[in-house]
Parts: sequence; C-alpha cells; structure tokens
Amino acid sequence: MLDSGDLVAAIYASCAIPVMFQPLDYQGFRLIDGGVKDRPALAAAQSDERIFFHHIASKSSWRKKEDPSIQIPKRDNLASLAIYDLPRSGPLKLEVGQEAYQRAYFATRRALNMELIDSNVSVAG
Repeated sequence: MLDSGDLVAAIYASCAIPVMFQPLDYQGFRLIDGGVKDRPALAAAQSDERIFFHHIASKSSWRKKEDPSIQIPKRDNLASLAIYDLPRSGPLKLEVGQEAYQRAYFATRRALNMELIDSNVSVAG
C-alpha cells in the first residue's frame, strides 16, 4: 500500500492489472492494483470505521452470481449502494463509459430517496 510519496507512481500502480497493464517496479517491489487481492478495498479500514460501499454489480460472463469476490461485503458499520444493469465498458469499449457514468449518476440520485434495507440500497442503472 502506498500512502505517501510519488503520486504518479501511486496512480500508475493503481492501474496495473496483470496481463493488461504491467506492474510497477517501485523501490524494490512490484506493485499492482490493490483490487487484485482486496477487491472491495476494505483491508485497510479499521473495524470501527464507518464505510459507505459503492457496489457496481459485475456482469462478467466468467463469474458466477455467487462468487464471493463480487458480493457486497458484510461488516459492522458498512452501508452500501448497489447499482445493477449498467452497460459494460472496458479497454475495447471505452465509448460506453460515458453512458455508464450517466446511468450510474441518475441511479445514485434515485437511491438517495430510497430506504436502506439491512444497511443496503439497490437500484437499477
């Protein structure tokens, strides 16, 4: 985890995903995106820290619906917003990103008026 130092190196490392973007060699370590090992990015959170978890539901054809890596994490002091049915963008579909962003924005606006159920709110994109 980088928590100080070269900002450019930290951003580069956060984009390094095996096979797609090469890891960063930094001070004797090879750094990759933290989401590879800690997908929900909660490992550094203190147990008593309040967390708002923004979950964009995966539509990956190679992951099963029950796969733990795409589930909303369960822990005390965590509330989540899950957005489903967003268009899938990626390195070969960058043009879809703007539509996905707009739909996520409006879904989030709708969610602000919804009631939490078990500390969660779910909305379609």
